[in-house]
Amino acid sequence: MFTFERQKELNPFASDFARKLYEKIVKSEKKQIDFAEKVNRYTEKAQEAAAPEEGEGWKEAPADDVPQEQPMEGPRREGQAIESPRREEPRREAPNVLHFPGRSKDPADYNITLSDVVDWYQHKETGEVIAQNRAMLRMTLMAVSLKSFALEGPAGSGKTYMLNSLMSVIPEEKFYWHEQATDTALFNDADKINRAQILMIPEYQKILDNCPQTRETIKTITEGRIAKRKKMVDGEIKEFTIYPKCVMTSIADENESKERLSEDKEDMRRFSHIRVDSSPETTRKIREYVCEKLSMRPELLKHAPDSLGDKIKAHMANCMELKLKSPALDPFVYYVDQFLPETDKSRAYVHDYYGHVQSCAKFHHRQRELQHGRETFHVADIADHYVVYNLYHKEFCNTLKALDNLVDFGERGKRYNEPLNWRACFEAGIAKMKENFPEVVVNKWIGRQLTNNKVFAFDVEKQEDVALFDYEP
Repeated sequence: MFTFERQKELNPFASDFARKLYEKIVKSEKKQIDFAEKVNRYTEKAQEAAAPEEGEGWKEAPADDVPQEQPMEGPRREGQAIESPRREEPRREAPNVLHFPGRSKDPADYNITLSDVVDWYQHKETGEVIAQNRAMLRMTLMAVSLKSFALEGPAGSGKTYMLNSLMSVIPEEKFYWHEQATDTALFNDADKINRAQILMIPEYQKILDNCPQTRETIKTITEGRIAKRKKMVDGEIKEFTIYPKCVMTSIADENESKERLSEDKEDMRRFSHIRVDSSPETTRKIREYVCEKLSMRPELLKHAPDSLGDKIKAHMANCMELKLKSPALDPFVYYVDQFLPETDKSRAYVHDYYGHVQSCAKFHHRQRELQHGRETFHVADIADHYVVYNLYHKEFCNTLKALDNLVDFGERGKRYNEPLNWRACFEAGIAKMKENFPEVVVNKWIGRQLTNNKVFAFDVEKQEDVALFDYEP
């Protein structure tokens, strides 16, 4: 029989090592056993504390408190537990906040739409804009592509108010608000203006009346050229520079300078002209809204959450910073061009109309991407033309009349008064796409515009997507 004593006789060094190793193993196993017993004792104590007292048993819940299976929002995943409803104390009714399903905290996870923009302008908690959807959406599209515009309307029609509302969706570092009506003031702020992408001048008539040099500067930078001026500063002549900039401004109809602006066609064509809706119908809607707001309990008023404004602002920043390799392809342009009048000034100003379409496509740039081989193109959808046609077609034609001092377009008016056939426009776009892309790419482009074999677009009046026509691919 093998023993430690026998091993010691054979090899005294080996027997000492073996004894120590054996004692170490036994000691380790004993610790594990003691730890397991300790855990068992703690477990038994916890179970005894959680169990009901002897003789009490489990009481059956009253019938009213029996948890009932409740319908869940969305499909329940396999293995997902169904939570029982909890009784809550009565609480004060929360404000009637507009809910937008599908939106997440990260703006990149949700595609902002023009409907979201309208919701924000109309239902902001402060500074709501009522019955001016066309003007507000046009200003928003101009901001997307950094295009200059002049907001025009009668005195007191809310032009500055609307410009302030537009600024609520543009990051503060993107624009500079300039109100000082002196020729020196603009160049004194040259550094601040150059850091921004947008120069905001709320009242352009002040510039026209008092600042001839500033007026020339604005002409220069809106043409894409650099404006320079030398002036004496602390006994030294210094040169100040303002780089090409998007200029957004407003001007009242009653002001005498408005006539001078209209007479100066070169000045006028540098801006996209946006009219404030000052019709009696708009006045009535605003009056009705004011009465409703004052007569209703505050917590029952609808308002868009601040998070929506943050998402729109993030989306606008993304669009403004987006540098496309080339303008979005527009396969509908040949068809739509038939409905735009031919005038002398239209040779240049027609870019303003198609610029709106480009801005709309850029606003929806994620949905307008089209892959062809290793290249990614941005291609306009018919929905972009539908939006711009309803927002701008009538006003564009009126601007052409003013630019060329026309009462009527005559033969050069083409078909501008005819309603546009959207199915024919779509088919013309498909034919043009087939000239540029293989059939598989064209079919993908067609498919993205269809929902249940219908072509949809955003309707400004109804403030929702509407079906334009049925289409079987």
